[in-house]
Amino acid sequence: MAVEICAKAATGAPDTLGDCPFTQRVLLTLEEKKIPYSTHLINISEKPQWFVEVNPEGKVPAVKFDDKWVGDSDTIVGIIEEKYPEPSLSPPGSRTPQNPLQVLNTLSSVSVRESRIQYLCDPQWFRDTASRGPTTIVAPESQFRTCPSDHGKSV
Repeated sequence: MAVEICAKAATGAPDTLGDCPFTQRVLLTLEEKKIPYSTHLINISEKPQWFVEVNPEGKVPAVKFDDKWVGDSDTIVGIIEEKYPEPSLSPPGSRTPQNPLQVLNTLSSVSVRESRIQYLCDPQWFRDTASRGPTTIVAPESQFRTCPSDHGKSV
């Protein structure tokens, strides 16, 4: 059975794959693992009602796993790697969450502003914290580390 993926349609060309790098990452993963898939091209400006019903955020990519639609390319790639471990596309010694769906559920309860700031400043801290299971991933502002792009400015 083919994996179903919703991808962005090109602007002005509804039958052509759009320029979404997150969707491209998921499609490359499916191609490299030789997993059959079917694509639903979504016009981002005029999303079909069925798509909004299965994916209320309306973001692409979205992939259907076990009758549940999942968004977020990191989570999708993690689930693909878990369900189809061979060939592994993870670098040797890399650390991936044990259960990407649990991480997704954890992240849905996190304060978005704080988690984005912390993620941008220290992605590994964010992944490590999220992989420990349900928790509130928020640090006091005094504990935020500055991003290299801040050039020494406080967050």
